[in-house]
Amino acid sequence: MNYLTSFLTAICASAVFIGGLYMLCPEGNMSKTVTYILGLVFILSVTAASGVTVKNVDFQLPKAEYTLADSDESLVYSAEYVYSYALKKAGIKFSEITVCTNKTKSGSISISKVRIVTSEDREKITSALGDIVGAVEVEIVYE
Repeated sequence: MNYLTSFLTAICASAVFIGGLYMLCPEGNMSKTVTYILGLVFILSVTAASGVTVKNVDFQLPKAEYTLADSDESLVYSAEYVYSYALKKAGIKFSEITVCTNKTKSGSISISKVRIVTSEDREKITSALGDIVGAVEVEIVYE
C-alpha cells in the first residue's frame, strides 16, 4: 500500500509542477515546443515513479533460423495443397496426398510423383488435375 501512495503522490506532484510550468509558458511560436517538452517530462516522471527502469527490461528479438530443409518442406506442402485444392474443387473425395520430390543440381525441387489415396476413378482424378499434373506420375491407391 505504501508503494501505491508514493506512486500517486509522485504523479500528482509532477502534474501540479508541470501545470505550473505550462502556465508560465510563452504564447506564440515556442508554445508547441514547450508543451511537447513538458509532456515528455510528465511521461518520464510517471515512468520513474512506477519504478520501471531500462536496466530491468530484458528485450530481445528472437532470431529466426531457417534452413534449406524448412524451405523444401514448405514447397512440398504447397504442392500438396495445390493438388488437394484441385481435387476438392472437382468434388473428389480422398484421404491422403503425398508428393514425392527430387532435388536438382541447381538446388531447385521437381515433383516426380503424386500419390493419392482415394476410391474414385483414375480418369476422373486426371481430368480434375488437368494441366497441374504435366509430366508428373500420378499413383492412385484405392481404399
